[in-house]
Amino acid sequence: MKILFLINPTSGTKTVNHLKEKIEEVVNTDFFTPEIVYTEYRGHAEVLAQNAANENYHAVIAVGGDGTVNEVARSLVHTDTALGIIPKGSGNGLARSLNIPLDIEKAIQRLNENKIDLIDAGLANEKHFFCTAGIGFDAEIGKAFEMADSRGLKTYVSESIKHFFSYEPKHYTILTENGKIETKAFLLTIANAGQYGNDFYVSPHAKLSDGLLDLCILKPFALFETLPIGIQFLTKTIDKNKHMSITKVHSIDIECDNIDCYHIDGEFQELSGNQLRVSTLPKCLKVIH
Repeated sequence: MKILFLINPTSGTKTVNHLKEKIEEVVNTDFFTPEIVYTEYRGHAEVLAQNAANENYHAVIAVGGDGTVNEVARSLVHTDTALGIIPKGSGNGLARSLNIPLDIEKAIQRLNENKIDLIDAGLANEKHFFCTAGIGFDAEIGKAFEMADSRGLKTYVSESIKHFFSYEPKHYTILTENGKIETKAFLLTIANAGQYGNDFYVSPHAKLSDGLLDLCILKPFALFETLPIGIQFLTKTIDKNKHMSITKVHSIDIECDNIDCYHIDGEFQELSGNQLRVSTLPKCLKVIH
């Protein structure tokens, strides 16, 4: 069976040659016929993955961070070609959610097992996401991270701290099948998976294959509550915080007059107009994990 490894050489893969050698050494060539290609520009992985799906490859393996994973995954939605992941980014949200090892060799060994399941995806203004989409503070950080001179977890944390003290919570009008919500929120996240990445859990009980999205609203909080809230994100207990509400829904329409961006899987997106429409695509993507 043909499988295609797509390596993003800019997403934490400093030892690219070692990575290629490790793939060739560990992948089960009695079972798979591997091909290795390096991506050359943003969006290249999407094109290559689409071509592989059209040629009936068994799987396309995204070797990189959440951006690379999203590019490959959205190309494989509603196809017979499965997504595999060798996580090499700073967050690795979907890989962690699928319990894929962060160690290269162990991740490849997991691919050799060829365990395949179907997972859901979300659509935010017609753009696919697989972990989270959001509007509010997390989207602003995604925008700042996009414009930063460097990548990685250190930069993400630095940008988060820098913008935290100046960020003003926004007022949102939210429509779901459960009714209408008018609220002020610090962040508003729609979760398909439980976490953003780095085991930072916004919705600890979210499931990747339940056909539902988790609408997570974190309302404004006092400065002295910041550290306890941060700890709750890291200990999978944020759902117990009085400022957080989590509701399971199929679709969400969000309106906010003074906002210009949102994110999908941590990647900044410009928001044209004042509305974000989100819906679920149940069991639309094959994954090896």
